[in-house]
Amino acid sequence: PEVDTSAEFIKGMKTKTPFMVAAVPTSDADNIHACRVALNQEGCSGIVIKTVTFDDVEINLPAHYMQGVKTDGAVSGMGNADHISRAGITQAIETARKLKEEFPDKAIIVSIMSGTIKGWGKLAKMIQDAGLDGIECSFSCPQGNLDEEGTIAQGESYGGMLGQNIPQAVAAAKEMIAAVGPDFPVSIKIPTSNTPFVRVTEALCAAGIRYLTCANSVHGLVTKLGDNYGGDEEIFQPSHEGVVSAVGYTGAGITPASLASVHTLASALRGKYPDLKIWGTGGMMSGKDGIAMMAAGADGVQYATALIERGVSIFEEALSVLRWYCHLYGKEAMDVVGSLGGRVDFDKLVKESPGLVAGHNLDDCVDCGNCETT
Repeated sequence: PEVDTSAEFIKGMKTKTPFMVAAVPTSDADNIHACRVALNQEGCSGIVIKTVTFDDVEINLPAHYMQGVKTDGAVSGMGNADHISRAGITQAIETARKLKEEFPDKAIIVSIMSGTIKGWGKLAKMIQDAGLDGIECSFSCPQGNLDEEGTIAQGESYGGMLGQNIPQAVAAAKEMIAAVGPDFPVSIKIPTSNTPFVRVTEALCAAGIRYLTCANSVHGLVTKLGDNYGGDEEIFQPSHEGVVSAVGYTGAGITPASLASVHTLASALRGKYPDLKIWGTGGMMSGKDGIAMMAAGADGVQYATALIERGVSIFEEALSVLRWYCHLYGKEAMDVVGSLGGRVDFDKLVKESPGLVAGHNLDDCVDCGNCETT
């Protein structure tokens, strides 16, 4: 059926759908072919070029920067150690410009990261001057906090995130707004795990930020069994030469948490900041997940792990489900955004629960243990 699936996840820019590629290895600046393939999909309306920084910063990535996390033999998620690209800002701008020329109606955004407060402003200005559609700022990768002099703090800051430090996050945000002005899209990708993220985002909005990306991957560790696992000598090898893999855990396991985070932000902030745009991401594995994320409050939905696991067909599925949903309920796509509203009422849910419990007939018990698994 003919329905309106258009979105406006960037103010003043109407796209055919709310769906886009997140900042993932698939959107790396040195892989323009993969970027083109994704943008060629009818359901894909934008892309966030994988996070970059200044050209003179040496980037050392592990050989296996994306690992499948298995549960009982099945892939249950992914461990991402690729929080920044080997490509620098110059190559990212070159790639993004080419994509914008080829896909003028689609949003071309670049993700950036800086080790200094001043650096955030400089990178943001370079993106704006290149004629691109916006910036996403990685405040939620474990790159460490900035110290008092505005540079990456080492040692005890391991695992820290810029988005966990309100004064530093606000300082970086203000630096970018001063560089590009209040109207150029600057989206802060915030951490929601182990972080008072509502307080962080309230401070960012008060500083002038009107775009938020929520949520990022969950900070985790990946361990492995040694090569002799299953043999006569079972060796558990949690590290390689004393180094444990710190990763961002992604996939279906974080979907409910991401939906809750977006709903929390929308509920907490949209009343005071009605022009706030939220880009929802984190565990979007299907078309239905995309609809759920929009209902929770996201203006745009980013696909990452699903794209890596399933390929670009995820965008056609997302578009198909959105069309079906809009037709079924007589809605336009932008009507879906925030339609969940404040209807998450846990007290009511508990009160109206039928209170079902497993029954036991002790006379027939054969100690099978299924009562425990039930």
